[in-house]
Amino acid sequence: MPAPGAAPDSAQRTRVVLEGPSCTPVVFGPGVAVFKPAQSSAPEYAGMNKANPLAMIRSGALMLRHLGENDAADRLERAVAAVIAEGKMVPYDMKADRNDVTAVGTSQVADGIVAKLLAR
Repeated sequence: MPAPGAAPDSAQRTRVVLEGPSCTPVVFGPGVAVFKPAQSSAPEYAGMNKANPLAMIRSGALMLRHLGENDAADRLERAVAAVIAEGKMVPYDMKADRNDVTAVGTSQVADGIVAKLLAR
């Protein structure tokens, strides 16, 4: 979940949670853990199905680990790694050429990961 106050509206909140490949818990202490991507928002991509969802998805794996769901976290991380390794269902910012016409959108990256999860 995004940190409280991280974004004033749902469109910005979506941008905050759907970008960049690295992530980190931003609040972690007794009785509370909030997970979000470490990257900044990308308001120029709001509603364009262009933002990279991998940071948020990887944040989800960290949350699963925090909740003791290590098997689920492992499966999710393997699915993400497989999609990245294949290089087919990745967004423009993971292509050698950012104008590569084979780059896919946010939802297609997620679809690729779901397909990997269902295939196992």
